[in-house]
Formats: sequence, structure tokens, C-alpha cells
Amino acid sequence: MCREHTGHTAATMAGFTIIELIISIMVLTVGILGVLGVMATVTAYQMRTASRDEMTGFLEGKLEELRAAAVVMSADSMQITVGGSLTISETNHWDEVTGPTGRLYIHRWQVQAGPAGTRTVTLRIVPAVPSRRTIAQIDVTTLLYVPP
Repeated sequence: MCREHTGHTAATMAGFTIIELIISIMVLTVGILGVLGVMATVTAYQMRTASRDEMTGFLEGKLEELRAAAVVMSADSMQITVGGSLTISETNHWDEVTGPTGRLYIHRWQVQAGPAGTRTVTLRIVPAVPSRRTIAQIDVTTLLYVPP
């Protein structure tokens, strides 16, 4: 039996060189890091949106509570007396609420005399513990009718 020399050397055989493998791993790593960066950004936006939704819901609830207090004129009507502050917690013009996510929020409201038997109410909600994952505050101003 005779062996023939086929002319294949180690350099011409099929396969990847170590340099090609290193370059492909680097390209793959850059792609994965890009995807992770996008995922982190999307997650942050999603958390801020959830916080905004939670805060808006609490503001709507508090506004309805103040409207009811204005109409009924019950013990809760102290909440609609002129006064309050949006920056410090004053008696009868602030409260705390905890959301389903466990975040604690602070409502503050300011009441001013309005035109023709109304009160101008400005509500503010802020996270009790500010973070990058929540928005800083939401303010809403409305008129409440207070029957004589």
C-alpha cells in the first residue's frame, strides 16, 4: 500500500484560528452589553411609569375625599379649611399612603379662598424616600365648591 501526499498542511485545514475566536467573542460581548444596557433603561422607565401611575391614583383618591368632605361638612371638613403648605406637613393638610409596591408617599395640600363660594385646592404628592426610580412630585390644582 502506498501513501499519497494530499498537500494539506495544518494551515490549510478547515477550522477557526485562535484570533478569529477571540474577535468573535469580543463582538458577541459588545452585542450582549448593548442589549443589557437597553434592558436597564427600559426597566428604569417602566418603574418610573408605575410610580407615576401609583401617585396619580392616590391624588385622584385624595381629591375625591376632599370633595366629599366639602359637600358633607363632616369632621373631615377640617381638611378643606383655608391653610396648609405644599412643602411642610401642617395639621389637617397632609397624610401618608402606602402603595401596592410598598412605596410610601406623602400628600400635602394647600387650600385658599376661591371665587363665589369655592376653595382653590392644590394637592402635591411626593415619595417619602426619593429615588431615581420614582418621579419627584406631582401637583394638581382644582376648585372645590363649599356649600354655605
